[in-house]
Amino acid sequence: KTARIIWAMLVKGETYRDRASAPAAT
Repeated sequence: KTARIIWAMLVKGETYRDRASAPAAT
């Protein structure tokens, strides 16, 4: 139930970190 949300957050977090190089990184 919650594992899915945490897993999605982990995957999205990794992608966000990679995109953090963007100038629009908030």
